[in-house]
Amino acid sequence: GMPNGGYSVLGRYLPEMARIAHGADKLLFVNVAGFSPDEFTALTEMSIENGADGVEQNVGCPNVWVLTEQKPIISYDIQSLETIIATTETRIGRPPVPVWIKLSPFVSDELLIILFTYEFVSEHSTGILFCVQNVCNYLV
Repeated sequence: GMPNGGYSVLGRYLPEMARIAHGADKLLFVNVAGFSPDEFTALTEMSIENGADGVEQNVGCPNVWVLTEQKPIISYDIQSLETIIATTETRIGRPPVPVWIKLSPFVSDELLIILFTYEFVSEHSTGILFCVQNVCNYLV
């Protein structure tokens, strides 16, 4: 993953970033990634409160390695993904700006089918949009 200063640095610079973007008649979209549902939600809340025009919850990251072992990627774990969505929905409700979830490329048709079943999507209908990075020609 890309090194960053985390929550406190985002909170310090985001209002100014929003001011500059909006002053130039531009929209500001913020990409957030955390290690827990609370972190994803807190970063999303902070982004909205400080002027973001949209927030991308990047569950395809963090792509973190510790020595030679890669930490799990959340978008491949439906239960963790549902917990992040539920936590966000509980604390934010229907977001006042677009919030979307960026998923990793799917390497398993099973996961893709589970995620996009009617039941899963209809349970989470408070305005959160799912976006998938794709592997070229994978679903062809």
